[in-house]
Order: sequence, then C-alpha cells, then structure tokens
Amino acid sequence: MILVKFNKLEEYQKYQKYNKERSSKLQEELKQAKDELKELKKNYEESIEESVNNPEADLEDHLKQLNSKIKDKEAEIKVKEDKLKIFKGESNISSSELVKAFNEEYVPEFMQEKGQGVLDQLYETKQAHLQALEDFKQAQEEFESVKEEVKDEINTEKNGIFKNPLNFQFENVRQKYTIDEHEARKLRKEYL
Repeated sequence: MILVKFNKLEEYQKYQKYNKERSSKLQEELKQAKDELKELKKNYEESIEESVNNPEADLEDHLKQLNSKIKDKEAEIKVKEDKLKIFKGESNISSSELVKAFNEEYVPEFMQEKGQGVLDQLYETKQAHLQALEDFKQAQEEFESVKEEVKDEINTEKNGIFKNPLNFQFENVRQKYTIDEHEARKLRKEYL
C-alpha cells in the first residue's frame, strides 16, 4: 500500500529531533559544569582544612587559584543555565502551522489520492449489501409462498399426514450468507 506522504510533518519531526538533541547537549554540559564545580568546592574545602591543620603548608596561592576557578565555574554555570532557559530550538514550522498544513494540504491530498476512493468503495459495498438483502427477502417470500402451496397440496392429498417433509429452510441459508448482529457489532468495534 502506497502511503500519502506529509512532508511538513517529516520536516517538523526533523527539527524536533535536532532541538531535542541540542537541548540534551546543553543539559549535559550544565550537569558536567556543576559536577566540576562540586569537585572544585570539595578540593577547596579539603585544602582549607589542610591549611588549618598544617600551618607549615603554604596553601595560600593554591586556595586563591581554587577560589578563582570556583568563581569562573559558577559564572560558566550561570551562562549555561541562561542558555538553557532561553533555548527554544529552531524550526521554521510552528505546531499551529503544522496543524494548518495538515488540515488544508494533507487532508485534501489524501482524500483525492486515497480516502475518497475507499469511502466510495465502502458506500457501493453498503448499497450492494442492502440490495442483496432486499433481493434475499423477495426470494425468501417467493420460496415460502411456493412451499406453502406444496404443503397445502400434500396435506390435502394425504389428509394432513406428512411422510416426506420439505427440508429446505431459507432461514438456515440466511445465517450463512448475511451479517448477523454479533458480526455487525464486531465490525463496528474493529473498524468504526
């Protein structure tokens, strides 16, 4: 079965995928920066403790460097958070434009190429089925009329004693060739 393509949807999905990947990358960069900050602060705390516990260790320059790195990392994190807050992604198709294109472009094209043909086929099938039921009803009435005449003739000849019953029942045939209520419910449930 050939599908009717909706190019705008594919384009929209392409941008959505790109935006999701870009957003994930920004979030991962932010997480990494926060992890690095946590490690710097831990290192700073350990160095402060070392300088207090070991006054001979000259850690002033090291502490200043760590303090400077912490401030730089905090500034870097702020920038990354701001980028993530304002990140909207890029797309030349908005969701409302996608819906509009679906309704105004795709639906008419689909109906022209595929949908209307299927609906016409369903309608023709429905009409044929209804006509077949009407033909069946007329055939059944004709059959039953002749059957009743045969019964009347036999009853008259045999004084009401029936040795060879008329076996054929249209009712039995109808069940095989028509859609009953159970089948109709099943079809409605599955397809409508």
